[in-house]
Amino acid sequence: MVDNKIKDEDRVYLSKELSNYVDIIKKEYGSYIPNYKNEILNLIDNYEDQIVIENTGTISLYYGRDGKIHLPELAYEVIDKFKNNPLYGSDKNHSPSNGKDLVDNDNTFDDYIEHAIKIGISPRRYFSENLLHESMHFCGSDGVDPISEGLTELRTRELAKKYGLLTTGCGYPKEVRLVKKLENLFGKDICSKILFEKGFNNKKKIVLENLGEREANLFDRIFEVASKKFNDYMRTPYNGINGPYNKTKMYNNIDYSEVDYIIKKYETEQKSIEGINSMLDEGKNNFESFSSTKK
Repeated sequence: MVDNKIKDEDRVYLSKELSNYVDIIKKEYGSYIPNYKNEILNLIDNYEDQIVIENTGTISLYYGRDGKIHLPELAYEVIDKFKNNPLYGSDKNHSPSNGKDLVDNDNTFDDYIEHAIKIGISPRRYFSENLLHESMHFCGSDGVDPISEGLTELRTRELAKKYGLLTTGCGYPKEVRLVKKLENLFGKDICSKILFEKGFNNKKKIVLENLGEREANLFDRIFEVASKKFNDYMRTPYNGINGPYNKTKMYNNIDYSEVDYIIKKYETEQKSIEGINSMLDEGKNNFESFSSTKK
């Protein structure tokens, strides 16, 4: 059983971080945050009430339906077991991203577990390294599906890099790579609108109204295929001391190669369409030039 005094001290410390994170997120993405969520955020005068440390049975942090961020009490027990590893605390300056770029890296959950052991992580540090991602959800970013989680993590890393904030740089690595490809096609603005919109149909509507039917159908297909790969992982409970290792093992089985194929096919078709349009424009210009010369 964890001493309540320790939990209270951690909660107070983390509530100050949450307050700071909310201000930064509102500054950067306030125009995307839904009005109702902005109104709720503006009414908060005590962030200590927005964080709950409890026995959830897992080691994962999450933003709950009650509008609060839930931190796992089990983390105290799991991290205590980490201390038995001979490498625990062997590199006090070890960074979560392990010397790689915070946004663009190939880190995995395995890398994060290695980091946690080498740095000799404490429960408070563990919560802090994962709090910014949950703060994005707290401010209205969508979750649960692979696109929303990937975009939430991407924006988390971008904020951390810009403002020097603490985050792992290891969360949802496969989803981050996926949404970066999506962002190359749709643009950052559209992807940020998708992130803060609830419901698949509403997200698809954003793509349809801003980019067109072809891109909306592409988003539909990517979302469908990626979700099938992602849902088993999200719906599986990772309980107990071995939860982090079981979670890592399950995550490693996710394969988005079919999604990569869909995107690659779209890009190839798009180049063909652009090539044909360019040829048509050139022919039109040549015809107009010829007609003008005849006159």
